[in-house]
Amino acid sequence: MPTPVPSRDVAIGPQIRRLRRERQLTQAALAEQLQISPTYLSLIEGGSRRVTVSLLVRLHQVLGLNLADFAQDHQGQLLADLMEAFGDAATGEHDITNHDLRDLVSTLPHVGEAVRALHGHILRLRNEVESGDAAEPAEDDPLLGLSGVGFSHQAYEAFEDVLRQTQNHFADLEKAAAAIRRRAGWAEEDVPTAAALAEFLRAQYGVTARQSGLGEGGEPSLVDSFRTITAPEIVLPHALPQQRFLLAQRLAIEEARAVIDMVVAELAAGDSRLAALLLQACTKYTAAAILMPYVRVLELARQTRYDIDRLAMAFQCSIEQIAHRLTSLNDPAQPGIPLHFLRIDPAGNIIKRLSLSGLPLPRYGTGCPRWLPFRCGWMAGGGEGWQGEYHRFSPHESYLMVATRLSKTVTAGHQGETAHYVLCLGARAEHASSFVYADAGIRTIDVGITCRICARVDCAQRATPQYGTHAGWWIQNPG
Repeated sequence: MPTPVPSRDVAIGPQIRRLRRERQLTQAALAEQLQISPTYLSLIEGGSRRVTVSLLVRLHQVLGLNLADFAQDHQGQLLADLMEAFGDAATGEHDITNHDLRDLVSTLPHVGEAVRALHGHILRLRNEVESGDAAEPAEDDPLLGLSGVGFSHQAYEAFEDVLRQTQNHFADLEKAAAAIRRRAGWAEEDVPTAAALAEFLRAQYGVTARQSGLGEGGEPSLVDSFRTITAPEIVLPHALPQQRFLLAQRLAIEEARAVIDMVVAELAAGDSRLAALLLQACTKYTAAAILMPYVRVLELARQTRYDIDRLAMAFQCSIEQIAHRLTSLNDPAQPGIPLHFLRIDPAGNIIKRLSLSGLPLPRYGTGCPRWLPFRCGWMAGGGEGWQGEYHRFSPHESYLMVATRLSKTVTAGHQGETAHYVLCLGARAEHASSFVYADAGIRTIDVGITCRICARVDCAQRATPQYGTHAGWWIQNPG
């Protein structure tokens, strides 16, 4: 009898990762034996690519893979998304319990993913009807090599899924960045200045850079930022960390564009909108790896116990730059701590989100108002320092959350514009001893994911009734 092939590979990926680690193989080493790229292997281990029969045979030969031993991987994020979807008013009349959804995730995960995608599409259509807005394609941008590409919500969701599935670690880009540093003559502990980066670009590629004048140097848009780094002359912003990062992006484009394009092609799988986002992200990832070498960042992170301010000073980068880099320390051979990352604007919109720690994030709308990053800007005496809390979702699931308020100059001058936001980083509570922020006896509070699926009916900050609660009762008993 032929060996059965699972209908989905979400259960195969963790098994491959476990067997690879047991044999002390890096992703690069195993990928070479399997005759695939490390990036593709990372996607398989993350559950976002199917395994062909021929690859299954090679996996059996190399790792001794036994499909009969597979156990279904628990998909916590999918369950949270489905709970949120069935908490929607449109589905409130159907008597669907959490147990029903758990059964769906464990037995028919591909159906659950289809329901999640359908719910997302319904929400996007609803928002367009309510706002009267329709997403218009962007103008053709030859710098991106794309035609008529707009950045849709669906593309952003797919982009976030790719980051989660790859654990935000790209071995090919790390290798490319290390090769660039060797070519420039920078040792592991060297921190290249903006002047050094500019001189290397001028000497090797004839690229010039100048300081922005008055009225210049604002925060570029998504597409404009790519035009900025590919222009014949780079106009540098006033802040030194941003200068270095912009120059490092141009260096990544000049030295590693072929590798970046390869990674983007594999991850995007023909989706042009996703490819446009990935091109931006992979360029910035490579730039970060040039400025902040993996091994050096990991060493200092452990030495300082993930003290973000000290790390930012050590690498002469911004708080957000080092926070992003810390989320990428997921090389299976030298792993850091799996983190979650959030950037939230004053209106409570989650602008950036990444959960590698297992923190259940709301896929649509805002999260629980009790979460620290949503309250950080309103806390008494809350300044620019870091604040920390433990967030307990259940007796067996808690996370460390640390957050700070940050500002970014958009346009300089007396009547200039400054953007304000909250940055949040953290990990599962069992990793708290590795963080300096957990030393101050921080408190623990009970939280949910969103109000619609939260069982804490007595919460004073409840914004909407719980799924299944009669609206009239909630109006009479809010919080």
